Amino acid sequence: MDKDVIPMVHAFIDSRDAAGMETYGKPLTTFDGRNSIADAQEEAGDLLNYLTKLRSEWGAIADLLEQSADAIESMWEFWESAVCPTSEQIAATHVKLRETAARMRQDTARTEPSGAAYRTPAERLAEMSAGGEA
Repeated sequence: MDKDVIPMVHAFIDSRDAAGMETYGKPLTTFDGRNSIADAQEEAGDLLNYLTKLRSEWGAIADLLEQSADAIESMWEFWESAVCPTSEQIAATHVKLRETAARMRQDTARTEPSGAAYRTPAERLAEMSAGGEA
């Protein structure tokens, strides 16, 4: 399960460069007319939001793992003392684990943000060209 991180980082940077070329038609350059400080502040704010979201999700995952460990421990104790979680408890934990895994896979498979409130870089660039704020 261990993966070499550096090739993944290089691939990500290459994909972001390609996305920027597709969106803006040119590579990121100095003195391109954009306010890099404002752009960086917006990106840092987004990063803080994503990190906060991730921390919350990891807490939920830890809770599910603990519930799973408790269920396994209860099953183990059953073999020793005939006390076992109900099938409903096991089924509920199983459903929660599957739902969480599915949401995590969906989130990690998605490479670009989406949703009604999200504006693509191309949309922001068009808005800036029209005199609006990005």
